[in-house]
Order: sequence, then structure tokens, then C-alpha cells
Amino acid sequence: MLNIVEGYSLSMDGPTAVNYHRIVEAMKFGAAQRTTLGDPSFVNIEAKIGKQISKYFASEIRANISDTRTFGVDHYDPEYDILVNHGTTHLSVLDEDDMAVALTSTVNLEFGSRVMDPITGIILNDQMDDFSTTNQTNGFGLRPSPYNKIVPGKRPLSSTSATIIERDGRVELVVGGSGGSRILTSVLQVIINVLDFGMRLDQAVDMPRLHHQLLPHELGVDPLFPSCLTHELSGFGHQVTPLKHGSSVVQAVQRSAVDGTIFAVKYIALAVVVGQAAAILDLTAGKHISETIFGLSPEQVKKIDTAIVRAEATAQASFLEATKDIYKYAENFYKTVDKGAGPSIRDASVALNKALTPELKQKLKKAISTFTDSTLNALL
Repeated sequence: MLNIVEGYSLSMDGPTAVNYHRIVEAMKFGAAQRTTLGDPSFVNIEAKIGKQISKYFASEIRANISDTRTFGVDHYDPEYDILVNHGTTHLSVLDEDDMAVALTSTVNLEFGSRVMDPITGIILNDQMDDFSTTNQTNGFGLRPSPYNKIVPGKRPLSSTSATIIERDGRVELVVGGSGGSRILTSVLQVIINVLDFGMRLDQAVDMPRLHHQLLPHELGVDPLFPSCLTHELSGFGHQVTPLKHGSSVVQAVQRSAVDGTIFAVKYIALAVVVGQAAAILDLTAGKHISETIFGLSPEQVKKIDTAIVRAEATAQASFLEATKDIYKYAENFYKTVDKGAGPSIRDASVALNKALTPELKQKLKKAISTFTDSTLNALL
């Protein structure tokens, strides 16, 4: 995907609708190419990888990208589809001696197999779900791939994309993420935001994102993504659907090419949590603070620290009161599921929607409004 977008002058026009359309098309071609891969100990992928990383192949793909429209699934020549996982964490490290580590680990779905070893407390993974099973699709209706079938000793496909980028022999960016199939597209956009659109690291990570994995054939758009660009992307023929804010998380560390200063994202959690609350509950204050956090000065950061402590103390009681019923509902829901099987993401989503009654939504609105108002007052 990086080779594809490399052929465009993204930095000249910046984050325009056409450039975002090109990025989405690169995502779709990337998703199609991913369907041809499998464990190299069982699938001969050497020639495929060589082709996928070649600049010539990227130029061939660009020739099939239109700046005025998108296409149906067959245009991207996939062989099969991809799987999704959600129990992933990433670590990005960079030290003063230019030693860098980008490490992604996963137990696959939330809490893995939901089985915990009683001695060590370690939660066992359900990595088998990453394999393809004949004639079965996952909770998102994604099809199996013959290159990813279960074989003894074989490793399943993964969406992890831990990345280290160098400039002139020195590490410039260490990045990776979590969020299942959204990892690939999220890491791609953060890299483009930094290197092509010239954003600061915190802006690059906090920027609302897009996601396309070819199938389902729809473009997921973060609710906080600029609505004017979303409208223009619809004009290219993309079937736009809401993308849950914070559905993927990126961790990144950057070394300044100017003076060598090392930057790391610090307040992404606040932007994600408050921004997601704003998107779900239509809280203007929450959305405003989410956008404000993108450009904080050191003085504002100190104010935010103080405000968070004060706001948490003020809102804690009402917030816990509002959420305890949701946790109770979720606990009862999981008790009804056969041990080890676990509900699908869709089942969990339906359950949560049922739990969020109008009364609970009002309680959450009040609690989160208290939090955001207190924080906003500290910024003013």
C-alpha cells in the first residue's frame, strides 16, 4: 500500500478528497493481495511477496486506480477474503542510541478464549479463530481462504504490521497498532499523515480514520472525519458506513529529523474516549474537546492534567451509577454463552444496544457532560 501511494504527490495537495480516495483504493488493492498469503512453511509465497513489494507492480496498480470513481470487488482481483481479530496490543520503543522495537502481540478476540489459567492468571488465546474453516464465515460474513486452512504446526494469518521507518540510516518512526483488520489501514494512514501531510505525531495518530478491507464492500468512516470529505468520497461511489471511533489504536514514537527530539503520543486515550462518547451521544462539548486535543501546547497539557483529576472526582459517582447496569447486563449475557465458545462481535453489539436504554443514555450524557465541561473550562 505504501508503494502504491508513493507514486502520488500527496504532500502537494494535502488531505483532499481525491487523495483520500487514492488511499482507500490502495487499501482495497492491499486487502486483495493479502488474500493470497499464508504461513510460508506451508504456502509458497516467495514469488508473491517479491511481486507485492516491487515498485513496478505498484505502478501497475496505480494504472488501475481512477481519480473519479471506485469499482466492484472483482476489479481488485482478490482470491479470498480476510479475518478480523480484536484482542491485540502494540508497543513502540525508541531510545537515544537509535535502538528501536515495534512489537505486536495478540490473544485474538477479546480476552482470547475466555479461559484463564487459575495458577498464573494468564488468559489463553483463541488463535485458532484466525484460521479459515471450510464453508464457514466469521461474525462479519468474511469468507475462508484455502491458503489459511488449519494444518498441524501451521501459523494462521495475522493483520499485525509493526513498522520501523528510517531516514538516512537513522530511525525516524516506530509505529504499529491494534484493531484486527483495521491495523493495516490505521498504520498506513498514520505514516501518510506524518510523512506526506506533515502532521505532528499526536495529530497524525488522533486524526479520524477511514477503513476498507474490500469485503464487506463498504468504506468505514470515523464519525469525527470531516463531513465534507465524507460527502465527496460518497461521490466517488464508495458505500460509506459509520466506523466506530477508537475501533483501532495506533502507538507511535518519532525522532525529529531537525534536532533529534523524540516524540511519543500521550493523550490519545482522552481524545478517543471523549470523542467516542460525543459520536454516540451527540455531545457537542465532547466533540469539541476531542478536536481541541489535536493541538495542545505544553501549558494546556498541564491544565488538562489538573482538569482531568478535578473532573474525574466530580463525575465519578454519576458515571459509575450510569454504567453499573451495563456491566451487570454484559455479565449476565456472557453467562448464557457456552463456555469456551464466546459470542460473536455482532451478538455483543446487539446486547450492548439493548443495555443502553434511553434512561441509561441520559445518565451517561449527564456524567460525560460533567467531565467534558470541567475539562473545557480548564482550557479556556
